[in-house]
Amino acid sequence: MDGGGGLAGSAQLVLAAGVHHLDPQSAVFEGMLSGWALQQRTRCLKSATITSRLRLVRPG
Repeated sequence: MDGGGGLAGSAQLVLAAGVHHLDPQSAVFEGMLSGWALQQRTRCLKSATITSRLRLVRPG
């Protein structure tokens, strides 16, 4: 996975390198959400706003 790894919110920034996940799709998705939440925090959005947005995209 080359290119884009240094972008803010990239899943590569929150996933440990060299780790083989039992459920890689879920790990990458959660990494993406963590990066997205971090982007929103750096824009000084309120925790309630971030939480409600994460609830919208998180399955089940």
